[in-house]
Amino acid sequence: MNKTKIYNAVIESFENKFSWLGKQFAQEFLCAVASYNLEENLKFDARIRNHILLFWQHGWLKSSLIYRAFDILGNDNAAYITDISEPALRGSVEFTSDGESQYVPPFVKEKPFIIVSEIGSLTHKYRSDSLVQEMLTILEEGFNSTQLIKIARLSPEQRAKAEEEYGVRFEGLSRVYFKTNCVWIGATYNADYIVDNAFASRWEIQRPNQELTSKLTKWINRHSWHIDEDVVENLRKLIGDKPDPNLKAYFNKYLPDEMYDKYPQLSPRMSRSLKVYRLCRAYWGLKTDDDMLVNRLDNIIVSQDSVSEGWIDKVLEYLRKNGKCTYNDIKDGVKIPSAILFNVLKHSDVSRIKKKNKTYYYMNE
Repeated sequence: MNKTKIYNAVIESFENKFSWLGKQFAQEFLCAVASYNLEENLKFDARIRNHILLFWQHGWLKSSLIYRAFDILGNDNAAYITDISEPALRGSVEFTSDGESQYVPPFVKEKPFIIVSEIGSLTHKYRSDSLVQEMLTILEEGFNSTQLIKIARLSPEQRAKAEEEYGVRFEGLSRVYFKTNCVWIGATYNADYIVDNAFASRWEIQRPNQELTSKLTKWINRHSWHIDEDVVENLRKLIGDKPDPNLKAYFNKYLPDEMYDKYPQLSPRMSRSLKVYRLCRAYWGLKTDDDMLVNRLDNIIVSQDSVSEGWIDKVLEYLRKNGKCTYNDIKDGVKIPSAILFNVLKHSDVSRIKKKNKTYYYMNE
């Protein structure tokens, strides 16, 4: 079964059960699968891994969609976790039934795909913790160097065995370093859990392309899920196969000049995202024209802006209740990350006035 047939079969299964929302998710899911295979086997000058974050209100199928993705990938290729814990990102040292110490590698090192039902299990619980920074590094650069005090329990022989078996490197008695190409597929309903712009920019944030209505609910209630076993088996086999090295040309190809003129806010990261999108579609044997790239960029901009919408409402409501406030007043009162507050004040309908070398923000109503 060739790649395009696999692609179309997976899309069809998701669309048959989940209508247009299933099709939208499946397209992103398959780009994520391609991105892992490409980064794992070919050398690029930029990150190719495509992390997906489903971001819309609760009760509308996010968990159902990502669990179907997990089921297709299988236990050998994916870890499904409900809590992003320290061991998941750092590994641990545990006692065996014989009382011996044993190194347990992190999920991000063991599996190509990490499926997370709610990213807030990390970002809400460890909001100001170094663990969030470690996840940012894993998502972007694909490595982690962290302290793990329990390493001191391991003998030199156990350390050497773990390094050989799991591809990690121990430094001194308390630090472990490892590289990973894992791809994340996660979900959240709460903009508060998307800590800041740095966190948001690591993901391909997915918002529904159409309105979520009872019409979609009716469709889902009246259709069942089915995917052929041979499609699943062939997709899993692809994850370990080496891709055509000539595919690199789709990433290296220039974006059309008019995109730089039409979108002054086009950042290097957005540009990379567009080229990865074109590359991943080529992996599945699909063509991507300039109009599709323009549409993709529109969606990226809208999705990233939507992350700030919840914060905008909170800032405006705070100013309505409290009148003129300084930047720090708002930051502490709303408990909003500085990077997001800066953008909210810059792009929302907030007035400002300077008094005694201090800037005060207020609603001009």
